[in-house]
Amino acid sequence: MICDLAEYYHIYNYKAVPVPLLATLVNGLREDSRVKSIDLQLPMNLFFMSAIFDKLAWLCWSKTEDATKGRNAPESITAKLLNTKQEKKYETFASGEDFHKRWKELTDGK
Repeated sequence: MICDLAEYYHIYNYKAVPVPLLATLVNGLREDSRVKSIDLQLPMNLFFMSAIFDKLAWLCWSKTEDATKGRNAPESITAKLLNTKQEKKYETFASGEDFHKRWKELTDGK
């Protein structure tokens, strides 16, 4: 942030600037500035749009018969864009009794 403030606004002593003004200036930086990039390999708006799409796809899938059987879960577009693997696996249960049985297995060591 200090480098961005110096480069774009020629502010070298950021502590002398009131915090509300500093926040406004940082918010006004370009999308590809250092502080806004956060080491993402894609633009921030594309990252957020893909994350929203992933959550919506998961919500829609969760209401299907496939979700009750734990199959055909939607793939993460965000993970593909970031070139990472999707590691989360979801486990579903047919009844509360099945859930409690599995919970006991996980917490009591079988």
